[in-house]
Amino acid sequence: MYQRVILKLSGELFASPEEPVSLTRAMMLGTYIHNAIQATKCQMGIVVGGGNIIRGRNAQNSGVDRAIADYMGMTATAINGLALREALSRYDYDVRLTNALTMPHISEQFSHMKVAHHFEAGRIVIFAGGLGRPFHSTDSAAAQAAAEFRADIILKASTVNGVYNRDPKKDASAVRYAHLTYQEAIIANLGVMDQEAFAACRNNDLTLLVFHADDLLRLSDIIAGDVSLGTLITN
Repeated sequence: MYQRVILKLSGELFASPEEPVSLTRAMMLGTYIHNAIQATKCQMGIVVGGGNIIRGRNAQNSGVDRAIADYMGMTATAINGLALREALSRYDYDVRLTNALTMPHISEQFSHMKVAHHFEAGRIVIFAGGLGRPFHSTDSAAAQAAAEFRADIILKASTVNGVYNRDPKKDASAVRYAHLTYQEAIIANLGVMDQEAFAACRNNDLTLLVFHADDLLRLSDIIAGDVSLGTLITN
């Protein structure tokens, strides 16, 4: 049983075919998280992406300065964070939306001491704003949060059910790994997470599980220790 987990939710999980930000999807995510917390009594931090609204690298491809493009992406994460906070508040959780960017009207400015206190008080913490600096991904923010607040595991909800030797969406013969080391993932340049995030996980001796977002229905099983639903990555 993992006692403290960092759940990484990509921005795409907040989108529907009709809307870049679907409150229905956000409510559904809130229900999955609620069910898992009720079943396991774990402490949870949630790092949200913003790719459903804008991706920094895509904005850069349109001619926007890379740093500005990344700040646009970081700002987008706050919208998803607000949606998820509202979804979880339906269940009367004490939820804090903390932000690496300064947005005092909608979120708390990130502070290590405050977040540590929130965890100890049994609150759910949502992390927005990435690392608050350009040239870093929200996956790196998840690794930072896990290291800083001593999470037992990072749970990364993905569009595939683990890490493969080749892109399973393009190659039907691709093979899924049950277990990998960070060094193997870095050397093979496996694309489920960026190299900086993999290196941060390795350097801080973190445990990471990559699993399909559809299996958020079974999030309580994963937190209880069932890692067969994805790929476990350790040192």
